[in-house]
Amino acid sequence: MLEARLHRRHLRVQLELQERLRRAHVRQAELELVDQRVRIARELHDVVAHGMSVITVQAGFAGLVSDDPEEVRSALGSIETPGRQTLNELRTLLGSCATVRSPTNRRSFPCHGWMTWTH
Repeated sequence: MLEARLHRRHLRVQLELQERLRRAHVRQAELELVDQRVRIARELHDVVAHGMSVITVQAGFAGLVSDDPEEVRSALGSIETPGRQTLNELRTLLGSCATVRSPTNRRSFPCHGWMTWTH
C-alpha cells in the first residue's frame, strides 16, 4: 500500500516535471521567434530608411536643377535606382520572413503580395 502510494506520487512528480519542461521549451521557442522578428524589423527599418534618405536627397536635387532637362532626367534616374534597390532588398527580406515558422504552433508568417511586385 505504501509502495503503491509512493509510486503514484513519483509518477505525479514526473508528469509535473515533464509539463514544466514542455512549457519551458515552448517559452524558449516563443522568445527565439520574438528575437527573430525584432531582427527582421531592424533590417526592414535600415533598408527603408537608407533608401528613402537617398531618394529624398536626389528628389531635392532634381528640384534644384529643373532648368536643365538632362540633369533632371539624370536626377530622376538616380531616384529610380535606389528605389528599385530598396524594393529588391525588401523582397529579399520579406521573402525570408515567409519561411519563418512559429515553433509553438508551426504556422508560417506569409508576406502576401511582396514577392510578386514587378518593376
